[in-house]
Parts: sequence; structure tokens; C-alpha cells
Amino acid sequence: MHKLFLSLSKLIFIVPLLFLATSCSLENDNYDYGKLSAISLVNAVPEERPLEVFIDRSKLTEVNPAFGYGEHIAYRNVYPGERSISIFKAGEGDATLAGSFLFEAGKIYSFFISGGEKELHVQQIEDKILVPESGYCSIRFVHMVKSMQPQALLVNNKELSTAVAYKEASDFISLNVNSPLKLSLSGNKNITHEFKPTSQGVYTILLQGDGIGDGARFKPTLSVLVN
Repeated sequence: MHKLFLSLSKLIFIVPLLFLATSCSLENDNYDYGKLSAISLVNAVPEERPLEVFIDRSKLTEVNPAFGYGEHIAYRNVYPGERSISIFKAGEGDATLAGSFLFEAGKIYSFFISGGEKELHVQQIEDKILVPESGYCSIRFVHMVKSMQPQALLVNNKELSTAVAYKEASDFISLNVNSPLKLSLSGNKNITHEFKPTSQGVYTILLQGDGIGDGARFKPTLSVLVN
């Protein structure tokens, strides 16, 4: 089955540009915008307060000020190079997490934010997205529940890949879209989800939550993100 990598040049025309160099302007600059990188965000922190995320001095969550648990911000273009990421919880003056991350030209990334009230974690995953042929979709599985053992995603009772540990992701795999996909986990058949993919759709299946005990506020769930 012939597959193609999603070209970053396609992203340039469908998402807003996030200009990080204050000296640049649209009217007078010689930058090759085909050499940009891109970032998407996923909030998998199981608590009620929304997050504010900055890359250098630019607020990535400006497009969604109430960037709450389970929410996803689609790809936004960034200049390549080493960039500072700062994450604030709503109402707090100091960043809960701050660090530097490398963005390579022509590559796109998803940042999955997890953790809890006292600390946050960020997992930067390069998105090697496969655009499938007509009649197929591409799916990957991302595990973001700290208290759960490695899990394999089952699609219609068949394992999509080997077991995926906390803060890890499977590769994208192509599946037929002729019928709805019934999702479950190898280690917990009670966590399920069902959806009907579209032809040539690209999806991330996200396992998120804070545990399976009686005191868990956000029970683990499977949700579908459109890449």
C-alpha cells in the first residue's frame, strides 16, 4: 500500500503563522517559509484549571484561552531551532514547567502535557504522519495515564501495535475505513471507545486520566484527536 508523508508545506497554508522573531515582518523579509517547523498541543493534565502555554514570548494558547483537560490545539507554525516552552496553570504567576526544546526545519511535533497538581511533564513527539490511500485512515496510540501499566490498543479486538508505556506513542498504522472502529485496551477491556473514521483521515487515539481507583477524579478514557 503506497503511503506518503504529510508535507509541512501543506501546513503553511492551513494554519496561522506564529512569528517568533520580532524583527521579521510579512512585508520585508527573505525567510524561506517552506523551512518552518510546527507544533500542536494536547492537555492531558487531569485537573480543572486550564493551562497557558508560551513558546519564547508568544502565547500558543491565545487561540484557546480556556485550554482545559482533554483539549487539543492544532498545528501552528514556528521557526526552527531551540525554543523555550513555558507552561502556567491558570491563576499562577510562576511557570509550573519551563524548558528548551529543539524544532527541526520541515518537521512537525505534538507536545503532550501530563502530570498533576504539583508537577507537569511534557513529551515532545515528532509526528511522522502517513497520508493513506483513499479508503484508509492512519491511527496511532498515545499513553498518558501515569498510574497505568503499558497498554496495547485493540482495534476491533485486534492489537494495533505492541504495548505502549506512559508518555510513549506507537507509530501510525493504516486501517480500512469500511466500518466503525471499536477501540479497547489489552489491560482493561472496560475502557472503550467507538468511532467512524473518514477516508484519508489521520488520528491520534489518546489514553488520558488520573487513575482507576475510587478516588480518581478523572477516570481513564480513550479519546480521538484529529491530526
